[in-house]
Amino acid sequence: MVKALENDDFFLHYQPQINLLTGQLLGVETLIRWQHPQLGLVSPGTFIPIAEKSGMIVPLGYWVLKQSCLQYQKWRALGIFPFKLSVNLSLRQLQEDDLVSRIQAILQETRMNPKELALEVTESLMYQEPEKVIARLTRLKQLGIQIAIDDFGMVYSSLSYLN
Repeated sequence: MVKALENDDFFLHYQPQINLLTGQLLGVETLIRWQHPQLGLVSPGTFIPIAEKSGMIVPLGYWVLKQSCLQYQKWRALGIFPFKLSVNLSLRQLQEDDLVSRIQAILQETRMNPKELALEVTESLMYQEPEKVIARLTRLKQLGIQIAIDDFGMVYSSLSYLN
């Protein structure tokens, strides 16, 4: 997987979020894909768990964030109205002590407005080291980044806990 990142075998798709009444673009969610040289297109359901176990999800996650922010800036340069860019965060990333500073550095390098970024976490991540996770998510929110819960309701939900 390290070679795949070095060889640009990963690429991004952007799933649009559209207001059905107005047709206005509200946002896009970044989706990563892997074009393996021998295996062809590898499903995220196959490679994400491997990346999580191996620790490659951390550099991969930062790569996704940086490339997404760069693409967003290209769209803005074309005159596309500001919208929300959504990028997933993994549990391994949330466990990194330097998560907030690394995200800040990416935002500065790409000149991305934090108010136009949403970081998505799965509901189950909230139950893994909740104090650390909540503290990091709070610091990201204080930067102006929106925090969204992806796949809400897929596991046990407690709205009071998540609040």
